[in-house]
Amino acid sequence: MKLLRLLPAEVPIQYSEAERAAARQQGVPLKPAFGTADLVRAALNHKPAQGYTASDLRARGKVEDALDAALTSGREAVHFEDDQAVTLQRCVEATTWNIRSRELLGFLDAVKDMPTVDPNGPAAPTAS
Repeated sequence: MKLLRLLPAEVPIQYSEAERAAARQQGVPLKPAFGTADLVRAALNHKPAQGYTASDLRARGKVEDALDAALTSGREAVHFEDDQAVTLQRCVEATTWNIRSRELLGFLDAVKDMPTVDPNGPAAPTAS
């Protein structure tokens, strides 16, 4: 099992002037930053060049289910089965981002280096 900490909004969003104008016109507040859950969802929703296969949809759905379960229960981290962690890592690696920030790089590294945890023991990382 792999562990990913859910951090609050940490990656600043850079909106274009057109996006800001549209939000003002619609009366919709702009979100100031992305948190871990937002970035995970963005990576899961990034369409592969060839499109989604049925197995892609199922695998990404399992990752999102684990994320939703952690968010619903108020946990500060998501526990991913090894296959879910691999799916997330592949999605994150394949995603092209339209922002550049140290915080985003921190998220990318956190996903790449998710610690292994013992599902039957404490949530402390074990050697991988």
